[in-house]
Amino acid sequence: NVTTTEILLSRAQALLDPSVIGALASLTNQTVPQIQSDLKNEQYSVYQPAPVMSHAPTSIVEFIKLHPGEFPGVSVQGVAQRSYPYGGSTASQVLGYVGPITGAEISANPTASYTTNSTYGKTGIENFYEQYLRGTAGTSTIEVSAQGNIIGSVEKTPPKQGDSVVLNVDAGLQKALDTYLANDVQSVRHTTDITTGIIPPAPNAAAIVMDVTNGDVLAMSSYPSFNLSSFVNGLSESTFKGLLNEGAFTNYPIQGQYTPGSTFKMVSATAELQTGVLSANATVDDTGTFTV
Repeated sequence: NVTTTEILLSRAQALLDPSVIGALASLTNQTVPQIQSDLKNEQYSVYQPAPVMSHAPTSIVEFIKLHPGEFPGVSVQGVAQRSYPYGGSTASQVLGYVGPITGAEISANPTASYTTNSTYGKTGIENFYEQYLRGTAGTSTIEVSAQGNIIGSVEKTPPKQGDSVVLNVDAGLQKALDTYLANDVQSVRHTTDITTGIIPPAPNAAAIVMDVTNGDVLAMSSYPSFNLSSFVNGLSESTFKGLLNEGAFTNYPIQGQYTPGSTFKMVSATAELQTGVLSANATVDDTGTFTV
């Protein structure tokens, strides 16, 4: 995780002094309707300020801090976001991504203290280890008058950081395998098959490197793929649907359905030896065909 700066605006203060919306819009190079839309976002509680700008540059943050009288109800806070040292395109399906939690995910975890503005692991390791990675959110109990005005803060509990997870995946090997697989698919898509005389569509592909002594997965690649940083910087609905339709979120090494090839001979041969169907000295004459 890295910490980025977010600018927030109090809904109550915006109602009392609407001019702050215009001042903030001008400072952040946004329109008034944009900020008004952020204030109406039902994802956030009416009793908490609404985020109106993420990844705020230092110049804007410093200006707000130096001129608090011009921006009543405006606050600044640090927000933790995922960061991908290898560019976000390495082991995308293995790592998976996080996103805003849905109502169904909240309902499925009634004791986990999720709120509507929580983030949730959607796929991959992020999803599988969600309960360990997410930590515990902090809480703030406030006192509200009958008119709905905040009187003061009653109690606060600090958040607790989640656990870290360390995989057996080797980052350098993973990045290399991702590149090899993508290049191989592109090569196949431009090469005529000598048996059929056609160019294969090659819609997807899978590759995996394992340590045969203990089963550790050292690299696992899937094609097509996507960039995890897109979910941090913002991904349009049309782009998301495009990636979904082409199968970019599928981890083909474990979710793809392929006809078993010669590697499966190790499984069948082992079974034959264990059950006595064949002896260790038996010879199999492979004629290239098998009649059922």
